Amino acid sequence: MTKKAAAVITLQNDGSYYLEARGNKMTLRYHSKWDQWEMFCDNASRQAWSGPGIKMFNSLKEVEKKYKTWAGICAVVALNETGMAH
Repeated sequence: MTKKAAAVITLQNDGSYYLEARGNKMTLRYHSKWDQWEMFCDNASRQAWSGPGIKMFNSLKEVEKKYKTWAGICAVVALNETGMAH
């Protein structure tokens, strides 16, 4: 039995973060005007219900708690803010 590769968080050109895992296409972006993080999740459920697929978070720790696949986003953002490659 082979182990499936872990999902990878990637930094997009517009400054947002993207992750695709288990049928979910997720984009995380920070809104300085609101001092909040916005998670847009596109999946079969959202498409079936035609809902917005957006959740707002006050911190990255909240994002990590809600979405296990986003574990480590705090460290990724911290590295990005210091200018280090990730």
